[in-house]
Amino acid sequence: MLRAIELAKNGRYSARPNPMVGAVLVANGEIIGEGYHGEYGGPHAEVMAINSVRDKSLLKSACLYVSLEPCAHHGKTPPCSDLVIESEIPRVVIANRDPFESVNGKGIEKMERAGIKVEIGLCEREAEEMNRVFLHFQKMKRPWICLKWAESQDGFIAPFQSEKGRVHWISHPETQVLTHSWRAEFQGILIGYKTFIEDDPSLDTRAIHGPSPRPILWASKGLGQEKGKILAPERKAIILSEEEFNLGNGISYESEGFFHKLFEICRKEGIQSILIEGGAKVHQAFIEAGYYDEIRRIKGKGKLHKGVKATEIPNNVGLVKQKHFGGDQIETFRRQ
Repeated sequence: MLRAIELAKNGRYSARPNPMVGAVLVANGEIIGEGYHGEYGGPHAEVMAINSVRDKSLLKSACLYVSLEPCAHHGKTPPCSDLVIESEIPRVVIANRDPFESVNGKGIEKMERAGIKVEIGLCEREAEEMNRVFLHFQKMKRPWICLKWAESQDGFIAPFQSEKGRVHWISHPETQVLTHSWRAEFQGILIGYKTFIEDDPSLDTRAIHGPSPRPILWASKGLGQEKGKILAPERKAIILSEEEFNLGNGISYESEGFFHKLFEICRKEGIQSILIEGGAKVHQAFIEAGYYDEIRRIKGKGKLHKGVKATEIPNNVGLVKQKHFGGDQIETFRRQ
């Protein structure tokens, strides 16, 4: 099962919004086939694993280890549970049930009715951690939300506006590359209007090889003649505003209750995860509304002495990871 989970991670960028899934077939104590879901709309892990078996007669005595429940519905591909039954595989071991409404136990039930012995829960925690974004989105009907910021040793995220002429690097260059790899993990990346106007960030993954998240701008009002890197037509930015407006090829919405509208858009657009890059007021708004699942904080070694204070870490999160990287301290917190 750990091998199936390892295989599944090969689809971490290309499979979404589908989950990462890996499958391993074992017969007579040896692996006879492997596969993973490599591309959205492409063959599922079970199909790839079964197709990789050279001697198909071995399937009748094989055990299929799969990290997520085989599907039972016709989507972009036929039901994997049907293929497992047709292949006469006698035993299937599953790490996680699939909470997706069209599956959610139906694949297990179908295989058991066909006489297949099904076991559930092997390496459950490891598989849940790998697919935490997908599982959260299915259960909570909103994206996995991660707040991210860099702060100085004395707790500031930026100098005051009057001192903006000077460059203040809080984190080291190596850490800035790390943050681009974080961006690739998420399907959406959100900033507020002030950050957009003052910094004109690209919000892309130019420092690494990986997909750039879709920009989301929380604007206090409709945009006029403003220009910015994230407003390039190919970025397909989503702009949420308290006023209705049109902007090029971007998609704009009235906010009518910002969070309600944001999550409605994410469900419509299939955005299952959002990295919140700021600024401080945006971070605080998400914390006060209770919409956060993870916080990643970078603490630099330098001091600013004065400026914009960093957001306080809420009491209901726990430190799950801490490391030093590129001269900075990286901390990851999760909602408890």
